Amino acid sequence: MLKLVIAFDEEKIKKEQVCTVEMLYAKIDRAIQKAPLRKVKDGIYMDTGNPMDLTRFFGIIAWLKQMDWFHRYAVQMDWYNDRKGTRFVLEPENMLEDLSLWDTVGIEVK
Repeated sequence: MLKLVIAFDEEKIKKEQVCTVEMLYAKIDRAIQKAPLRKVKDGIYMDTGNPMDLTRFFGIIAWLKQMDWFHRYAVQMDWYNDRKGTRFVLEPENMLEDLSLWDTVGIEVK
């Protein structure tokens, strides 16, 4: 199972009045649909069982890394990975922290 959970700072979005939370999720939803991956509900996305799903998820994560609006408003991006189905309890990996490390470990996204 692969799962990506994303949440935005709704108070900051309302205060700045530049966009809405719905607009931000709609941008991500379009990318998920094109991948194609599965939307469970706003901010929760899962694999479809296709062997390429992991690659597709990382493509979306790399795309989000480039988006200023994502860095400005995202407060949560947790990644769950149990492709082998061997874990009973999955601990999330905080991808917001990891995004800042990508450039330093040689993963360059342009």
